[in-house]
Amino acid sequence: MESGMLVKVCKHGNSLSIRLGAYVTRTARIKCGDWVDVVLLSSGEIRIKPKTVPEPLETDGETAPTTQVAAIAEERW
Repeated sequence: MESGMLVKVCKHGNSLSIRLGAYVTRTARIKCGDWVDVVLLSSGEIRIKPKTVPEPLETDGETAPTTQVAAIAEERW
C-alpha cells in the first residue's frame, strides 16, 4: 500500500531539498548519514531507495575515497 505525503521543496545552498518525515525514515530504516539512491523514472516520478554503502570507484585495483563517490553522484543530475 502506497501512502502519499505532501512536502514543500526548499532551497539548500544552490540545490533544492525536501524533508523526509519521521514515519517515512523510521519505516524505511533511513537515518542521518545513510546513503540513498535517487532515480528519476521515465514517468517523471522520483524514487528514493535506501543504500547500505556507496559503490566504490575502482582505478587500477584501488578504491577511491568516498568524497569522490559523492561528487560523482552529484554530477548525475
